[in-house]
Amino acid sequence: MPGGGGGVASFYNNLEALLEGNIFKTKTSKLHTKNFLVMFIRYLLFIVKHRPDTVVVNPSLFSRAVYRDYVLSRVAELLFSSKIVVFWRGWNPENEYVMIKNPRIFNYFFSKKNLVLNSYVQRILTAKSVIFEKISTSYDLIMEGINVERREINIENILYLGRLERSKGLDEVLAFASQMTGSETVSIAGDGTYIEEVIKSSNVQYLGYLDGREKVDAYLENGIFILPSYSEGMPNAVLEAMRLGLIVIASDVGALSDLITHGVNGFLIKPRSSSELVNCYKQLKEMGPDDLKLISERAQETSKKYSPLIVASKLNLYCKNHERI
Repeated sequence: MPGGGGGVASFYNNLEALLEGNIFKTKTSKLHTKNFLVMFIRYLLFIVKHRPDTVVVNPSLFSRAVYRDYVLSRVAELLFSSKIVVFWRGWNPENEYVMIKNPRIFNYFFSKKNLVLNSYVQRILTAKSVIFEKISTSYDLIMEGINVERREINIENILYLGRLERSKGLDEVLAFASQMTGSETVSIAGDGTYIEEVIKSSNVQYLGYLDGREKVDAYLENGIFILPSYSEGMPNAVLEAMRLGLIVIASDVGALSDLITHGVNGFLIKPRSSSELVNCYKQLKEMGPDDLKLISERAQETSKKYSPLIVASKLNLYCKNHERI
């Protein structure tokens, strides 16, 4: 799985205590090196030690990631007859040329047990007659018992929580924050390559990297959650925000339209547009408290379908019965 604190790593870390069997995780940050041979040797030592029955890879549409996961999957197959599960968590349409350039590799991936998160990838796999199962992401297990039925929705407290990368729409977040003229507070939490720009901005409050109870508190202290990403799978952070009653404004990319019905349980905007983000927020400010509360309640109701208990039970069932994957 990817290193760092992104959505894929959070997904597996969150479900680990609920999954059956022996789970061994290797992060690409531990394997990572520009020398592919060194990375290959590190991985080889890892799988020789653990001799996995099943290997789950989470390829993204970048050439290096595709080549890496292909080689590592083949090695596990050849050495230990491991079953390969390909979990398409994210899919950037701008990088689909990688699939066209590497038909042999993608035919290999598509011949395995495929899991998908969102409708866009489902349509692609369906068109290619690929058999797949749909698995959703989930919110953090720590949120399972939190009751927020009576929470107040303070829409002047606005939160971004996630990886600090330009592709997450951080340029748009900072531009949005610079246009706030009232008593609004825009807070940013996370870590990544965009951290310097965030820290230098005088228009936002940087909270650092948050996990566990600190993360929960950050959600509960805010009323609006923003995620103007350029591409996504099914982001954990959006589900967590919905679970705790925040009103979400997010780009209409990846699986976000699977989660959010615009104006009903959240709001969807076009990516790469800070003006869309500002205009949507202005519309929210014109709504009455009863309407805001209704959107919050609908968001909470939607999130219940993505409980980590439900997602883990599905994964356990699929792993017991490989024919179903």
